[in-house]
Amino acid sequence: MNAKVRWLVALALLLLAAVAGGRQVAGTPAQQEHPATLEAIILLDVTGSMRGEGPGARDIWDQVVEKVVEQLGSFSDGTQFAIVPFDAGPRHRAIWLNPPAQPDAPLSLTALDATTRPAAISYVRALVPDGQSTWICDAFEYTLRQLQASRAGHPAGTRMQAVFLYTDGLDNGKCAGNFATRMVEIFNAHTADFPFLYTAYIDLNEHLSSEAIATIGQGTEDRIRVNQGIPEILEIDPTSLALGNLATFPQGVEVTLRVKGRLPDSPPSTAAVAILPADLGLRVEPVSVTLAPAMKLTITAGKALDPRSSPATLRLQPAQDHILLANGGNVALTFSWQPPTPTPTPVPQAKVGVATEGDLHLGAVEAGSDQPLTGTRRVLLSFDAAARSQRSPVEVQALLQGEEQVDQFWLALPDGQRAARRVVPPDEATLTVGYRIDASTSGRFWPGRERRAATVSVSSPSALIEGAAEGAGTGQGDGAAFVFTYDLIYPFGMLHASLLATTVAALLLLGYTAFHCRFPADAAIVVQGGGRYPLRTLAERNLPRRLFGASLTMGTAGDDIDLGAGQTVARLTPRRTWLCFFGQHVLIAPTIQGQDAVLKLDGEPVTGVRELFPGATVATGGLPITYERGENLLVSGELG
Repeated sequence: MNAKVRWLVALALLLLAAVAGGRQVAGTPAQQEHPATLEAIILLDVTGSMRGEGPGARDIWDQVVEKVVEQLGSFSDGTQFAIVPFDAGPRHRAIWLNPPAQPDAPLSLTALDATTRPAAISYVRALVPDGQSTWICDAFEYTLRQLQASRAGHPAGTRMQAVFLYTDGLDNGKCAGNFATRMVEIFNAHTADFPFLYTAYIDLNEHLSSEAIATIGQGTEDRIRVNQGIPEILEIDPTSLALGNLATFPQGVEVTLRVKGRLPDSPPSTAAVAILPADLGLRVEPVSVTLAPAMKLTITAGKALDPRSSPATLRLQPAQDHILLANGGNVALTFSWQPPTPTPTPVPQAKVGVATEGDLHLGAVEAGSDQPLTGTRRVLLSFDAAARSQRSPVEVQALLQGEEQVDQFWLALPDGQRAARRVVPPDEATLTVGYRIDASTSGRFWPGRERRAATVSVSSPSALIEGAAEGAGTGQGDGAAFVFTYDLIYPFGMLHASLLATTVAALLLLGYTAFHCRFPADAAIVVQGGGRYPLRTLAERNLPRRLFGASLTMGTAGDDIDLGAGQTVARLTPRRTWLCFFGQHVLIAPTIQGQDAVLKLDGEPVTGVRELFPGATVATGGLPITYERGENLLVSGELG
């Protein structure tokens, strides 16, 4: 066989496997994917009467131990279980395998496997029945509380739970006298919301009366099974089934259950069959079977179920009270209901074209003006045939600066009213947008121009919106937006002019103050016998003179510089003109002109303003003076 033929054969085998795997034949359940876990607690009476101690008692201990061992051998690997011996209530310290640290602490269940199963069997065989009191209710209530706590920690349907209570007596504790009624109350208080719990009460010495058995059965809706005598242990296999998608099997799914263990030859043993919860919508046929090595059942969905995977329990309830099913006769079921999704007839896509007439720029408005920006724009709508036949409307919204302001930017209704939103039917082709934008004085202070937006958005729940004209905005699949703009102008006003003039004046004053002509910082006049006069300190001795500058007079005691003269003879100034910047001079000018002049510079009478330079000599009509710069003598004066 060449390579091409081998490839074709392999492909055909793969296709056949795919077809066989994709179809589920009625009568063949799917493989179990997530089997539910069985949690089982065995309550074992360890009072002395189990060994025959006391009036009317008989020694059945060894027989009972072997039945418990047989039941432990029937549990499948992975079963979570515990063995709770009891007499005057549960013996907490003797619980196998993990006794709780405190009586009210949660009970830890153990998984059966190749290690724990032999250990559990050895534990049961080593128990000693030496108790004095039989407190059945206390032990039973303790067990239900533990299972209730365990159930709360797992999703619904992932735990099947069972209680197997082995006892040879009646309760002589707090339930004495009303035992059956109290058992019903305890059971319903802990299990009313959990239909998957199985309870077997194994009345080893057949002490329960028919009235008590009837009370327990009716009060718990037969969810407590009473077995009388030492029972025969049978096992149901498999313990879990996955039924697959029941929507694809209207005739039902056929399953096969098997009984393992010794069946009595006669009379034939029968069992009632039911699915829990009863209101789930599943039916099973037949509802009664004869226990046999192989039993065929058909499970059918009696109605449309919830479209999800669901848990359920298939329960077998033996009619004979001497037969005990090892795991309570529970088979965990998982299934789903997923009817095929019909292919809808495609509906033509409705389309609406949108456009605007006119420029998208509305104009400009001046802040503070009493002239608003007014006008209208038209939005054109074109509905195609599908939109018209489907009566697909469009929804329009007008926003000014991102907000609905119907007094300034609006959609015109057919009756002339204004609206920020409206629904436009397919028979309306033109939509009018109006605006009257007030010249708001709020906003920024500085003059200038600000661009603002006014938006008209068009959308539809059932049609595709398409921009159909230049400048019509951007089509966005299911909507489009027209962004109109306008300018808000902030003008230059009297307040701005005043602020500008004040700023300029302040800058000029600051500039003049900082840069006008001043005396050199180290210049001084020294008068012989009269002291030293620093010129800048003397001229700028107060704030006005510092800001605007000042001259100094020389001559009498009333002048700035006292020369001992009879009159003012000269004036010193740092500036040549009033508007003088960036200069540091010492200018001297006489105050007496003509023949009476007493001021001479380098031997010549001073008739105008002269600047003192190094090497010049000055004579006055008073004491000699010296003009100094720093520590260096520059000019010497003497009497003329």
